[in-house]
Amino acid sequence: MPKLDNLSGQRFGRLVAVSREGTNKSGRPLWRCICDCGNEKLTAAKELKNGKTKSCGCYRAEILATHNISHGQTRGKKSRMYKCWLDMKARCTNPNNKFYKDYGGRGIKVCERWLNSFENFKEDMGEMPDNLTIERIDFNKDYEPGNCKWATYTEQARNTSRNRLITYKGETKCLAEWAETLGMTYQTLNTRINKHKWDIERAFTQPARKSPTTKES
Repeated sequence: MPKLDNLSGQRFGRLVAVSREGTNKSGRPLWRCICDCGNEKLTAAKELKNGKTKSCGCYRAEILATHNISHGQTRGKKSRMYKCWLDMKARCTNPNNKFYKDYGGRGIKVCERWLNSFENFKEDMGEMPDNLTIERIDFNKDYEPGNCKWATYTEQARNTSRNRLITYKGETKCLAEWAETLGMTYQTLNTRINKHKWDIERAFTQPARKSPTTKES
């Protein structure tokens, strides 16, 4: 029977072997180790010596977290800015996207610098502020540095090829601006006019109502 190595006190990456704890299913000796992060890890001596196991798993988690954050994700969830980047590309490149006809279908493109690099997009635009969205300054030009800024949804609504201007009592505004003026959500006003086909007077003046089973209308 071969002599078993005494690994006690030896360091393997972030792990320090403390005591031998029997064998695994293959008959290989197991060692209880303490990781630099404070966790314990039970692992085969062979994996320690060949460098396959160097931590309790915390090192891999750190690498994965760094990779995800650099690609616009946090704990497996896409950040708002990363989703904004994906949506921007989809509108311009995916014919199946419901907004493609207003973007890619009109020849609007995402510049090469942004198309394949979220990092470049983030570097050029800066962090995405809360409650703002990306807007092209000239909606007939591409998504590219110099033609994009962060804007409120109301500002964006003023600058779109799909914008609908409504005149009421001598004032002309887009739908988003009217919603803001009337103290109503854009969704409610849009639903009244474009889905329910209410006339402008009724859509603008009827108080919104809420109930436990229905949305505001």
